[in-house]
Amino acid sequence: MLEKLVAVLRPTAALPVALALLSLGACVSKPKNIQLSAPPESASAGQIGEMAEIVIVRPEPEAPFVTMDVWVNGDKLGGIRSREYVRTLVEPGAVDIQVSAESTCEASFPVESGRSYFLQAAPMRGWWYQRVQLAVMNPLVGRESVTHCKDRTTAPTRSR
Repeated sequence: MLEKLVAVLRPTAALPVALALLSLGACVSKPKNIQLSAPPESASAGQIGEMAEIVIVRPEPEAPFVTMDVWVNGDKLGGIRSREYVRTLVEPGAVDIQVSAESTCEASFPVESGRSYFLQAAPMRGWWYQRVQLAVMNPLVGRESVTHCKDRTTAPTRSR
């Protein structure tokens, strides 16, 4: 009986089965949250006063029709698509960021006054839907990226 099973699962048939199982595992996994232990360096210290600047940018052209909603400390800043960004000023201390499309990614970290923090939001292909990934950007790269993107910041709305 084992010989019949081995004959059925030839090496050429085993590869698609293994790939299907790996794909299935990816579709049920949840996006991971980010915890920053140390704040990134600022490119414009002193220009924003006693507040801290948070900028979430999508500089890449991937998935141009996927809109990501951005929340900072419970306030919705707006929705961004490819080559767009939102920015806000926050009080020094802990900040909570959520970016969501068809999934949600969260980041929590402390911010200092007079510093700028750039996060890149990127869509990742999932099995059934687009996943969201957040990554810390070098402030110099972040400032350069913003010059090539459209500002989509709206007046913050509180609903979370």
